[in-house]
Amino acid sequence: MRKGTVYISLSLLLVTKLLHSCMFSGCEKVPFNKEDLSWIVNLPNEGDTILYKGSDETIDTFFVSTKYRGYADCNRFEMGKYQPEEFIFCMDNLNRKTYGSWYRYVNFEMTRALKENISDVASKIFRFYDLTSDIDEVVNKIKQEKLKLKYISKTVETIFVDHYTADVDGASFRERILNFSWNKELGLVRYLDADSVEYQYWKKY
Repeated sequence: MRKGTVYISLSLLLVTKLLHSCMFSGCEKVPFNKEDLSWIVNLPNEGDTILYKGSDETIDTFFVSTKYRGYADCNRFEMGKYQPEEFIFCMDNLNRKTYGSWYRYVNFEMTRALKENISDVASKIFRFYDLTSDIDEVVNKIKQEKLKLKYISKTVETIFVDHYTADVDGASFRERILNFSWNKELGLVRYLDADSVEYQYWKKY
């Protein structure tokens, strides 16, 4: 190999490493604030199983498959200088009747906004089967209410999400959710399916 070719190859390698270093390192981490953390620290842990009892006495079973907290990748090219903290919580429905449906899970994601003002609340997105809600976009429509959970004899503060405060996937699935309620500590605490069966949080193990 000629010296000129070697020089060019080494120069290209050096430039590549330099660009990579500039674009994918040295980001400023943006952590969750106290309010953000109140949404995640008390949620069920990965590996927990949550049971919900329906008004028709049927039982719905969910398994917590993911509870992740960490920082997004540093990418100055696409996201600027900030590296936001993010959180992902996912529960899979273990009931046989939902198998085969494209969506059969409950998903809650939260990400710090890419802003300098750390007091800003993090963006939150909920998905329950075909029902998806971005709280930041519908903040004026979100209904907050107290809910009495009859199976655990406890009244909790919740946010209420329905088709008026969420985006609905147009596809047809085996099971549709009309609305649901979410609590900071317990997560999903109540939901109403297309058959008008209301499920409430029953127990965890």
